[in-house]
Amino acid sequence: MAIFVQNVIQMEGIASLPLFTKRNGSLEFDFNKLLPMPESLDVEAGSLENVAIEAAIRKVAHRSHPFQKAQAVPAMSDEQFAKQVAIHARPEDELSKLGLQYISNKVLYGAATWYDWCCHNWGTRSNAYHTKVANDDMLIFTTSWIPPIRVIGALAQRYPQAVINHWWADEEIGNNAGYAKYFQGKAEIKEFYMDGSSEAYDTYAFCWATAPSYIKMNVGNATGATGGRIL
Repeated sequence: MAIFVQNVIQMEGIASLPLFTKRNGSLEFDFNKLLPMPESLDVEAGSLENVAIEAAIRKVAHRSHPFQKAQAVPAMSDEQFAKQVAIHARPEDELSKLGLQYISNKVLYGAATWYDWCCHNWGTRSNAYHTKVANDDMLIFTTSWIPPIRVIGALAQRYPQAVINHWWADEEIGNNAGYAKYFQGKAEIKEFYMDGSSEAYDTYAFCWATAPSYIKMNVGNATGATGGRIL
């Protein structure tokens, strides 16, 4: 599976709905409009998380007098912790505060950082980007690795009377492609095409040939990529 997945959404009047945010000078489809991510999750993901949580635990584990029992047990040896602190080049007090934020996020939201939360709640690791408004009823946008299935499900629940068609295809031709149709707030059809199948190749062509002329010519009769399901 490659990095980029192209998504095409067809829904009557979608371009006029309050689903967009301006980022880096461009108007982007914003998943936060449907499934908002808590602000406290906007923290660095990766190895910093482990050392910061360790710093917070060490703060709790510190005994104010010799007869007090430790309330937490550090996971790293003193040598390992010192090495990690040096690598991340942050004061221990700063790390412990950040560690508390990671722990609080995990308790409150089930995820320490934006990465895990996005994967679980949006179905993909990041927000939409490279958004294009093909016409009043069609959006084209890119996601990382996989399509935002849960976001489109939330869109369907927000607008239950709308018919929503969603096609997606990996940048790697013929792989990770599919189609879903939503009505009355739920998926009526959800198909993940077999890699290398004719449906996967046709869906790739439909999703990645994003020139307005292609859409205008093919949106009404793209039987391969859409199975004639454009409504």
